[in-house]
Amino acid sequence: MEKRLGQKTLVVLVALSNGVALAAFAFFGAEIAVHFWTAVACFVLGVLGGVIAPILAGLGGVHKEEISATMHERQRAIKMFTEVTHGLFKVEKDHGLRVTLLEIDKSTVPHKFIQRARCECDGPKAPSKTTMSTQQGVAGRSYREQKLFTVNFNEGNFIEQMLAWGFERAEAEKFEKDRAAFLCSPIFDADDQVIGILSLDAKTPNVFLPEHNEIAEWVTPFFARFLSEPARGNQ
Repeated sequence: MEKRLGQKTLVVLVALSNGVALAAFAFFGAEIAVHFWTAVACFVLGVLGGVIAPILAGLGGVHKEEISATMHERQRAIKMFTEVTHGLFKVEKDHGLRVTLLEIDKSTVPHKFIQRARCECDGPKAPSKTTMSTQQGVAGRSYREQKLFTVNFNEGNFIEQMLAWGFERAEAEKFEKDRAAFLCSPIFDADDQVIGILSLDAKTPNVFLPEHNEIAEWVTPFFARFLSEPARGNQ
């Protein structure tokens, strides 16, 4: 069976072969042209240039690839666990339950939410690329007050109710108009900082019961692990 070299091994072997060639050339060329200690100095420089630099560059590339692969796997885990969480709530399909994982982007002022995963009754969906401020919506209130909230919209003008939750009219008009119940629970990291929101919404008001609150609070620590570990992986 053919044996394949790992990328790290290949990087080291190539660097060593380059280093040996450079070192030999520097050593013997300098030995003839000048004297022994000059040759030794050239030998050292040859090793530094031919071995260490390629190793550092190559291993740096390997490290970046490992981080990228790890991030990809964690995103897959987030997607799968969002789907599992949807099933835990056991809400009738007619209510149109959606479960969305929101991550906090603190690079802007005010901070904003970024969708990382979403699952609906017919399965996982691609997260929306649109964002909203942490000053808006039930998710924003959950973030600011650092606790779980359930909110039900009354029958009436959906847009006006969204305006009351901090959205501009143009933003409110982009939302689906059949949303009537919302449950948002904060996700805390090891330092008790809110790093995300588990957001649920449904078509039917008053669909979320006390047991649903308990489920949301039970699963959020698992999401915290998924969201916080990639940050450490980039260090």
